[in-house]
Amino acid sequence: MEEKFQTLFGFTIGPIYEMMRSAKKTRELWLSSFFFSWYAKLLYERLSGDNDITVLTPYFNPAKPPLKSKAGLFPDHVVGTSNKSLDDTLNTIKKINSEIKKYFISIIDTNANSDYLPSKSKKDVESIFNDYLQTNIVVLPANEIDKKYIIKTVDASMH
Repeated sequence: MEEKFQTLFGFTIGPIYEMMRSAKKTRELWLSSFFFSWYAKLLYERLSGDNDITVLTPYFNPAKPPLKSKAGLFPDHVVGTSNKSLDDTLNTIKKINSEIKKYFISIIDTNANSDYLPSKSKKDVESIFNDYLQTNIVVLPANEIDKKYIIKTVDASMH
């Protein structure tokens, strides 16, 4: 039996290479990798909580979570299907993405001190974060794609 869905979506986050390239210390390299994984995990968790959305990748079985690790375990992209229209799917992902950005901006603003962000307001932190972080979303109608190649189709549409 073939699963029915209205739309297909993909989400990516970056710039991973540029952030890792600018790391000068091991902890900076670790944080850059961990940050993107953490962001993708939050997105995955929020999308998975929506009954109209099925995340295809990354695969994660909540009944058997991965071993505890201090390394990032989620890739920089999420691909899935939705029973929602194109606009509703896009708006759902944008809303969740906005909430996650606000979460990280709040963490940075709360934990930054004068050594790292001298005299920067939360609005400045938000501006820096939003100017630097790149997120891409693609939503495609299911009836226009070959369902044998869902992930390949979404990946090709992201580039």
